[in-house]
Amino acid sequence: MRPPRRAPGDWLRAGEAALYFGVSQIGFVLPPGLLIGRWVARALEEPAHAGADAAEEQRLARITRAVSRRWPRENRCLQRSLVLCWLLRRRGLGGRLQVGVRRAADGLVAHAWVIREDSILNDDESRCAAFATLERTDACAAIAARMEYSR
Repeated sequence: MRPPRRAPGDWLRAGEAALYFGVSQIGFVLPPGLLIGRWVARALEEPAHAGADAAEEQRLARITRAVSRRWPRENRCLQRSLVLCWLLRRRGLGGRLQVGVRRAADGLVAHAWVIREDSILNDDESRCAAFATLERTDACAAIAARMEYSR
C-alpha cells in the first residue's frame, strides 16, 4: 500500500526545515557564543505577538521529525527544537524552547523541547516530565557549557 500523498505545502515546509537544519548544523560547529547561544536565548523567550493554529503547529512538528530522521548527520533534541521554533515563528505562531535536566549515572543529562501554552509540541509529555525545567538564564548557561543533550 502506498503512503498518502503529501500536500505541496508540506514539501515546501520540509525544504524550509532542511534549510534550517543545515544552518543550525553550521552553528553547532562554531563556538557556542557566536550563533547557538543567541539563537537559544531568542527561542527561550515567548514571542510577543503569536497567533494560534494547532493544526499548523502539529504539522510543523511532524515535518520537523520527518526531516530529522532523514537528516544525514546526527541531530539532537536541541537542534530539532530550534528548527521547530524557527518554523513556528516564521509563520507568526507561538512556541518556546524549554530546557530540562536530570541526574544520570555519569552526571547531568539535558533535554530540549518546544512548548505552547503548557502543551508540548515535539515530544512525549511523560519523557519531558522526567526533567527539571531550567529558567532562561540557566538554560543559556547549560548551552554555553555544551551540556550533553539527549537524542
